[in-house]
Amino acid sequence: MKLPDLPDTLTPDEVGALFHLKRRTVLELPIPKVRVGKGRGKFIFKKPDVLQYLENNTEYPPEKGANDGGRIQKKQKAVRLQGLPNRDHLQKIRLANQSGGQTGGSGVPH
Repeated sequence: MKLPDLPDTLTPDEVGALFHLKRRTVLELPIPKVRVGKGRGKFIFKKPDVLQYLENNTEYPPEKGANDGGRIQKKQKAVRLQGLPNRDHLQKIRLANQSGGQTGGSGVPH
């Protein structure tokens, strides 16, 4: 990748403008930095280091029809539980229990 006429060193703000990132985020990236000055000083980035970072972190989309082995699978659809009784069946069970069915109910509605 060729950048337009840039100096051999870049400030964090210049790198941020290239990457569309905030200065703070640029300083947290794993790009080698040069500290200039005493104490806290200032940081500058060497142009080849920035280009190397871009090269190492470039992701290319897979070609159509290529093996999709690394593809993220779609979320599986929810499976209905077939073993649960439906509403009509539950109502029949309630009515049977209320009328003194097998469980020995009193036959008095609640």
